[in-house]
Amino acid sequence: MVKKQSWKTKIATGVAVALTPFTANANHLEISASKPFENFNARANTNYSLNQLVDKVTDSLNETQTQRLAGELGKSAVAYLGAFVTHEKSHNSNTRISFNDFMPQASPDNISSLDQKQRTHYYANGINQNTFNATRIQEESVLNNESPGVAFLFNSLYLAGYAPRDSSRTQGKITNDVDGWKESLEQRGLNAPNKNKVKNLATLCAIASIPNWQAAQNVISYISRGEKNETAYLNLGDMKLTAPMFSAYLGETDVFVNSESYIKTKDGQLYSAQIGKEGNTTRIGAKVYNLPISTNLSVSPSAYLGTNGGYLAGLDFNVKTGKTSSLKIALEQSSKDLMSRVKGENGFNARASLKVKF
Repeated sequence: MVKKQSWKTKIATGVAVALTPFTANANHLEISASKPFENFNARANTNYSLNQLVDKVTDSLNETQTQRLAGELGKSAVAYLGAFVTHEKSHNSNTRISFNDFMPQASPDNISSLDQKQRTHYYANGINQNTFNATRIQEESVLNNESPGVAFLFNSLYLAGYAPRDSSRTQGKITNDVDGWKESLEQRGLNAPNKNKVKNLATLCAIASIPNWQAAQNVISYISRGEKNETAYLNLGDMKLTAPMFSAYLGETDVFVNSESYIKTKDGQLYSAQIGKEGNTTRIGAKVYNLPISTNLSVSPSAYLGTNGGYLAGLDFNVKTGKTSSLKIALEQSSKDLMSRVKGENGFNARASLKVKF
């Protein structure tokens, strides 16, 4: 149950939050060492932190159903903006965002210098960023033992709700992202699915993903009763298991469908397991979270293998730097890994970010 606060406390909290954007967060802000829109992980961090900051502001006003409904509408507006901006910046980090009648718009890009493989990534990146945003929010929600909300739904359902209409994505030819992705695959001699098949597959993934239904239930529960749900697990002997989250990405050769579940053992150790498929290639792997090395240091190792000979091996180090802050350092080595290809990564990658809890 959400604790009631006086109006003075609510106003003070709201003002304090608005004036402290690098610390005010229902859970935490994660600030990437790179530019905020430079790569998939940085954009996902930016999207997550923006929505968490808004959650902190709106959740401080939760006395009545009307206030909570207004708060969720505010979260929805910011979730849409975050999804739109990270989508467009994933196409081109230098894309200019403007507003027309309060609606965001992106400037068209000139992609004449890109080869067909680069165009495959260009058109796929926006939608894939939204899907990746959703998996990022889901991961943080599980780590914080809470159910995700509207920001998760906006990103998780983006491809399923994507309108396959023509839009001026680039200078010159008018096309939409899915058509552009399909055309680039065909130009490379690959048999690409049409946009309706892609949309139907994404819709099936959305319906089959129980976390989507749980997130919707969480929003309704909060509006009606002021309560936020914890992460929902299925009991499996001495372990607990989350229902799988199915995600559809526009892959480098075909649609890449991935599923992920989280597993918690009796002693509280958290794992995640993934299995995915793109064309004839199957990918499986797992991640172990927060294995303690010392008082202020933990590591989360991960490993994924593909039937195409691809692999991804990673180590995420979490270094506690203060009572409310920690430094996250991610090291990855990959080759022909399906998820790494979605993100345009191959070989060695290193990332760093600062987490600040409120």
